[in-house]
Amino acid sequence: MAQSSLLAGSDEKLVAGLENILEKQLKLMRSSRDKAVFDLAGQTTDFVNVIEQKEILKDDKFATQRSNIQKLFSELTLATAERKLFVSSELTKIRKGKKSVGAYKNEIMPKHSNLL
Repeated sequence: MAQSSLLAGSDEKLVAGLENILEKQLKLMRSSRDKAVFDLAGQTTDFVNVIEQKEILKDDKFATQRSNIQKLFSELTLATAERKLFVSSELTKIRKGKKSVGAYKNEIMPKHSNLL
């Protein structure tokens, strides 16, 4: 969604839209759907930029939503860090496995083997 069309939206709709997209991203992250989370990141940025530009969350009438958005961002940040650790761990296992296979291959199949 383009920022210009977001600017035309009401403050309430912008805040609700940001909350909605953050909730979607958090749900997707918890389901290990990394690409879908990434695909929504641009929309999240658009909402944040417009809300920040209009200084919507500084208004006390949005105190509850501001608190909820902060909580969602914190949860999303934590979920992202957890996912990053998991992926890093899995990549380490793959690298170790590849090294082991390579070592065994070299022992079993000498470089000058006629078997290949």
